[in-house]
Amino acid sequence: SWQWRALNLYDSAVRSCVALFFMMSGALFLGREEPVPLPKLLKNHVGKLLAVYLWWSVLYGLDEVGLSALAGWPGLRAFLASAFLQTKYHLWFLPAMMGVYLLVPLLYAAARYEEGKYLPYGCALFFLFGVLVRTALLEPVQHTVLPQLLTRVPYELAGYSGYFLWGYFLSKVDADKLRLRLMGPILLAVIGISAHIGAVYSASQGRAVPLLYGDMTLPVFLEASLFFLIARRLERPLARMDSGFLGRALP
Repeated sequence: SWQWRALNLYDSAVRSCVALFFMMSGALFLGREEPVPLPKLLKNHVGKLLAVYLWWSVLYGLDEVGLSALAGWPGLRAFLASAFLQTKYHLWFLPAMMGVYLLVPLLYAAARYEEGKYLPYGCALFFLFGVLVRTALLEPVQHTVLPQLLTRVPYELAGYSGYFLWGYFLSKVDADKLRLRLMGPILLAVIGISAHIGAVYSASQGRAVPLLYGDMTLPVFLEASLFFLIARRLERPLARMDSGFLGRALP
């Protein structure tokens, strides 16, 4: 239906949000002149996320089993399993952030070593094993020879920490050399092609398949990168507009 196609196009356009968050976090954390002190990192970043995760896990667990079930061991066991063994809805995002934040000191050292000498190498590994391999493992091609070969060489930093490094890498690009007239059409083309491929494949299967919605798929990687670069290109013009507006508005 046209409603499903419209929602598919919308979904394809916003799937880069998670990747963008990690990219922006990487640009901010790794772009600091001095690394975040480890005690501060554990207390202010990891600790607070852990507290929020535990709080909402308990609430979701209670919502599922009910307070009355806690009176006996079977009910208590069901509560513990529901609260801490089954991540509810978007709570998965909090452990993912905590995992990356725990790696920040190591990522900072790796990104800054010899003035970022090996940063492109780390980003290339992430693109190959984090993005291309995950894309090759999608439903239509996961049983072909190529994915089987690629997955035999695992890369442990091929998850969200890769987006962390990638965001820092793109933050070093000279924003003045970026061309909006080029990036804008490419972004729209990526979104449109991604939505079209998903729609065609879903029609062939007779069911809705979220084919290219994954954070580690190639279209989401390209969308997040283009959104990030467009935001960087617009940062200075928007800042000038904002300062000009404030200068006229404030006495």
